[in-house]
Amino acid sequence: MTHFRRQRRRGFVMLAVIAVFGIVLVTLSVFLQRLLVQERETRSLLNKLQAQALAESALDRAAAKLNGDRKYQGETWQPTLKNAAGTTSARVVIAVTPGSPENQFSVTVTSLFPDHPTRRAQVVSERQINLRPRD
Repeated sequence: MTHFRRQRRRGFVMLAVIAVFGIVLVTLSVFLQRLLVQERETRSLLNKLQAQALAESALDRAAAKLNGDRKYQGETWQPTLKNAAGTTSARVVIAVTPGSPENQFSVTVTSLFPDHPTRRAQVVSERQINLRPRD
Protein backbone atom coordinates (compact mmCIF):
# COMPACT_ATOMS: atom_id res chain seq x y z
CA MET A 1 0.00 0.00 0.00
CA THR A 2 2.86 2.34 0.57
CA HIS A 3 3.76 2.15 -3.11
CA PHE A 4 0.14 2.93 -4.07
CA ARG A 5 0.03 5.98 -1.76
CA ARG A 6 3.29 7.28 -3.17
CA GLN A 7 1.99 7.03 -6.73
CA ARG A 8 -1.24 8.69 -5.69
CA ARG A 9 0.68 11.51 -4.05
CA ARG A 10 2.85 11.90 -7.16
CA GLY A 11 -0.29 12.06 -9.30
CA PHE A 12 -1.75 14.75 -7.05
CA VAL A 13 1.49 16.77 -7.14
CA MET A 14 1.62 16.43 -10.93
CA LEU A 15 -1.97 17.64 -11.19
CA ALA A 16 -1.22 20.60 -8.90
CA VAL A 17 1.86 21.52 -10.98
CA ILE A 18 -0.19 21.38 -14.19
CA ALA A 19 -2.92 23.56 -12.62
CA VAL A 20 -0.38 26.16 -11.42
CA PHE A 21 1.31 26.09 -14.83
CA GLY A 22 -2.07 26.69 -16.49
CA ILE A 23 -2.84 29.64 -14.20
CA VAL A 24 0.58 31.14 -14.94
CA LEU A 25 0.00 30.76 -18.69
CA VAL A 26 -3.43 32.41 -18.53
CA THR A 27 -2.05 35.28 -16.41
CA LEU A 28 0.88 35.74 -18.81
CA SER A 29 -1.48 35.70 -21.79
CA VAL A 30 -3.68 38.43 -20.28
CA PHE A 31 -0.61 40.51 -19.41
CA LEU A 32 0.79 40.24 -22.95
CA GLN A 33 -2.58 41.09 -24.48
CA ARG A 34 -2.82 44.25 -22.35
CA LEU A 35 0.74 45.13 -23.26
CA LEU A 36 -0.08 44.88 -26.98
CA VAL A 37 -3.17 47.07 -26.56
CA GLN A 38 -1.12 49.71 -24.75
CA GLU A 39 1.54 49.59 -27.46
CA ARG A 40 -1.10 50.16 -30.16
CA GLU A 41 -2.64 53.05 -28.21
CA THR A 42 0.77 54.64 -27.71
CA ARG A 43 1.62 54.28 -31.40
CA SER A 44 -1.75 55.80 -32.33
CA LEU A 45 -1.17 58.76 -30.01
CA LEU A 46 2.34 59.33 -31.39
CA ASN A 47 1.00 59.20 -34.96
CA LYS A 48 -1.70 61.74 -34.05
CA LEU A 49 0.89 64.09 -32.49
CA GLN A 50 3.11 63.78 -35.56
CA ALA A 51 0.15 64.48 -37.86
CA GLN A 52 -0.66 67.61 -35.81
CA ALA A 53 2.93 68.82 -36.08
CA LEU A 54 2.88 68.22 -39.84
CA ALA A 55 -0.39 70.14 -40.16
CA GLU A 56 1.13 73.12 -38.34
CA SER A 57 4.21 72.96 -40.57
CA ALA A 58 2.00 72.80 -43.66
CA LEU A 59 0.08 75.91 -42.54
CA ASP A 60 3.39 77.73 -42.13
CA ARG A 61 4.53 76.40 -45.52
CA ALA A 62 1.37 77.73 -47.17
CA ALA A 63 1.85 81.15 -45.55
CA ALA A 64 5.44 81.31 -46.80
CA LYS A 65 4.45 80.26 -50.32
CA LEU A 66 1.60 82.81 -50.38
CA ASN A 67 4.05 85.51 -49.37
CA GLY A 68 6.05 84.74 -52.50
CA ASP A 69 3.16 83.96 -54.85
CA ARG A 70 -0.38 85.09 -54.15
CA LYS A 71 -1.67 82.79 -56.87
CA TYR A 72 -0.53 79.74 -54.90
CA GLN A 73 -3.52 77.37 -54.72
CA GLY A 74 -2.02 74.58 -52.64
CA GLU A 75 -0.28 71.28 -53.19
CA THR A 76 0.13 67.73 -52.00
CA TRP A 77 3.26 67.70 -49.88
CA GLN A 78 4.88 64.32 -49.18
CA PRO A 79 7.64 64.73 -46.61
CA THR A 80 9.83 61.82 -45.53
CA LEU A 81 10.57 61.77 -41.81
CA LYS A 82 13.61 60.08 -40.32
CA ASN A 83 13.72 58.67 -36.80
CA ALA A 84 15.47 55.95 -34.85
CA ALA A 85 13.24 53.27 -36.41
CA GLY A 86 13.98 54.37 -39.99
CA THR A 87 12.14 56.57 -42.44
CA THR A 88 8.41 57.11 -42.69
CA SER A 89 6.50 58.97 -45.37
CA ALA A 90 3.56 61.28 -44.76
CA ARG A 91 1.05 63.02 -46.98
CA VAL A 92 -0.25 66.54 -46.45
CA VAL A 93 -2.83 68.14 -48.73
CA ILE A 94 -2.82 71.95 -48.68
CA ALA A 95 -5.81 73.79 -50.16
CA VAL A 96 -5.84 77.58 -50.48
CA THR A 97 -9.00 79.61 -51.07
CA PRO A 98 -8.61 83.31 -51.85
CA GLY A 99 -10.78 85.62 -49.79
CA SER A 100 -11.94 89.14 -49.91
CA PRO A 101 -10.04 91.50 -49.78
CA GLU A 102 -7.30 90.12 -52.00
CA ASN A 103 -4.75 89.84 -49.18
CA GLN A 104 -6.84 87.32 -47.19
CA PHE A 105 -6.67 83.58 -47.73
CA SER A 106 -8.25 80.55 -46.13
CA VAL A 107 -5.90 77.57 -45.88
CA THR A 108 -7.13 74.06 -45.12
CA VAL A 109 -4.63 71.32 -44.44
CA THR A 110 -5.23 67.55 -44.22
CA SER A 111 -2.29 65.70 -42.70
CA LEU A 112 -1.94 61.90 -42.85
CA PHE A 113 0.77 60.16 -40.84
CA PRO A 114 2.06 57.68 -41.72
CA ASP A 115 0.98 57.57 -45.35
CA HIS A 116 -0.62 54.15 -44.98
CA PRO A 117 -4.06 53.05 -46.20
CA THR A 118 -5.35 51.90 -42.80
CA ARG A 119 -2.89 52.50 -39.95
CA ARG A 120 -2.65 56.27 -39.94
CA ALA A 121 -3.69 59.37 -38.08
CA GLN A 122 -5.49 62.19 -39.84
CA VAL A 123 -5.59 65.81 -38.74
CA VAL A 124 -7.48 68.59 -40.51
CA SER A 125 -6.53 72.20 -39.67
CA GLU A 126 -7.65 75.52 -41.02
CA ARG A 127 -6.17 78.99 -40.75
CA GLN A 128 -7.02 82.42 -42.07
CA ILE A 129 -3.92 84.14 -43.45
CA ASN A 130 -3.78 87.90 -43.85
CA LEU A 131 -0.88 89.15 -45.94
CA ARG A 132 0.33 92.71 -46.14
CA PRO A 133 -1.29 94.60 -49.00
CA ARG A 134 0.98 95.06 -51.98
CA ASP A 135 2.21 98.55 -52.68
